[in-house]
Amino acid sequence: MYERPQSLKACSCDIISKFKTMEALQDFVELLTNSGVPEIAEQILGYLDYKDLKNAELVCKLWHDVIRNGRNWKRCLEKMLCNPTLKKLYSRYINEPSTHQRINVQIKDHIYFKAACHTVMRYHQRLLYNWMSGAQQEELSEGINVFGKNVSFDMNSRYIVIGQMDGKILVRNREDATLEHRHTPEFKLEGSQSEIRCMQLNENNLLVCGGRRGVITFWDVHLGKFLKRFTANETYNTDHLRFGNDLLITGSNSQETHQSRLTIWDIRNISQISHKDEIVFLEQSIFGLGMDERFIVLLVGKESIFEVQVRLTQDPLILVHSMIFRSHAFCGFHYEDGFVAAGSYDGKIRIWDAETGNCKRILLRPSYDSGPIRLRFNSRFLVTNNAQGISIWNFKEAVSNFLSPYTKLLYCSFQTRSGSQPEQWSFLMDDFEIIRFEHSLITDLLPDLPGRHRGKSFVVRHHFLSQWFY
Repeated sequence: MYERPQSLKACSCDIISKFKTMEALQDFVELLTNSGVPEIAEQILGYLDYKDLKNAELVCKLWHDVIRNGRNWKRCLEKMLCNPTLKKLYSRYINEPSTHQRINVQIKDHIYFKAACHTVMRYHQRLLYNWMSGAQQEELSEGINVFGKNVSFDMNSRYIVIGQMDGKILVRNREDATLEHRHTPEFKLEGSQSEIRCMQLNENNLLVCGGRRGVITFWDVHLGKFLKRFTANETYNTDHLRFGNDLLITGSNSQETHQSRLTIWDIRNISQISHKDEIVFLEQSIFGLGMDERFIVLLVGKESIFEVQVRLTQDPLILVHSMIFRSHAFCGFHYEDGFVAAGSYDGKIRIWDAETGNCKRILLRPSYDSGPIRLRFNSRFLVTNNAQGISIWNFKEAVSNFLSPYTKLLYCSFQTRSGSQPEQWSFLMDDFEIIRFEHSLITDLLPDLPGRHRGKSFVVRHHFLSQWFY
């Protein structure tokens, strides 16, 4: 009968010596268990993901007992929850009535953690299937009174913010709305007197808005508090902005001089914002802007020639790459996770690697789907929206270096309720839904804003994970 050594060092030496035999190499779990250290086998099995851990339970009764009696399923769930998408799916799981009843009756054990892992993965597989097949549930909100036909909007995991022509900001609460249909209360932020043309909302609920005549405002959406207002340049309209890493990047256009400016601001202290650098583009307009901790990526153009510029975030004066293409009109632009996508009027969608400047892929839209579009993407899917409806592409395979010639990149297309007005094509997306706006213009002119029209917008949500699909 083997007796467990008193010291861990002696135990380790004994285990190593047994591993030298071929019989020991056949089953390390049996060796470690018989050596009195099953916790080491448990630690090794803890590196397995959900699928491999489920298969490991089926090897033999000993493996099943080690996994069942240990904390492997709990560790597997903890690793899964590092993914924000799976974390939201787990929140849905624990809010189900059957799960609530189990938690109240019994302490969380390996059966609970295993069931949680299984359910989260089942939800995730269904979510991916719905995206690839276009199985979505369209939800139309109540009408929102807005001024004008251009609506700026952004969102984070908790709020949707909508900027209007009169400077007011409508805030809608969307917390958990991606998982369950519920009433979303709303409120307004007032204090900006300038038309809002662009905005960004981060996960800390900091909202930055850009408007006419270079007005930039800062808000705390959660507290409903106005933080800061300053004017960048009164002769330019702030049409694009991005912020992060203590920097604010603004893209401004002037209709009078046909010039545009890329301006970099230091916002480490919001109360004392300082100007860092500025780049002037002669006879060119800025159509799109993106930024992360490595690169600033912008789309500039003149007439039918567009240029994607990649610059260093820490030194924007350094131009890293320049990619030029032709298009009769602006057809969408997005930058995220080191990749740039831009559409063109001839039905092509070009995808570049921002680090190398190489074109990774050119997606060809169907022959009936030509003309201008809007587009966005995440790590898995690229979505386009235009008069023909919404199309979903396989972005993960599109940027792969080992793409099979038989891989289908266009997953699906589906029609939407909107008309064919280009102003309605802008949209937002996350892992669970696509959010866009439909706008109906009222012919009466606003008495206080001559030449401006009053309209009504509808927030349209396309849910890809809903109880309706189960």
